[in-house]
Amino acid sequence: MESKVKALSAIFCIHVCAYAVMNNHYHLVLKIDLDRANSLSNREIIELWCKVTKGHDVATKYMNGDALIEGERLLLDGLLAEWHERLSSISCT
Repeated sequence: MESKVKALSAIFCIHVCAYAVMNNHYHLVLKIDLDRANSLSNREIIELWCKVTKGHDVATKYMNGDALIEGERLLLDGLLAEWHERLSSISCT
């Protein structure tokens, strides 16, 4: 479990300050790194998010430098906002 927590904390803008592994559960003390979250570029957001998910075709298109039509740009803006929020949140939703 320790390696999984370390791997995820390297992706998300969250520091693991302390943890305790119990028989059937664990406890984490977390701190959100707002400075890191606020400094992420669009490319960094996509790169980090794609380390834990498949991403999205329009994000791949953007990362490849392909031109986006207006609808794709709007979709990407929405995805970036959602992913940015999730990268700096401890919420499960």
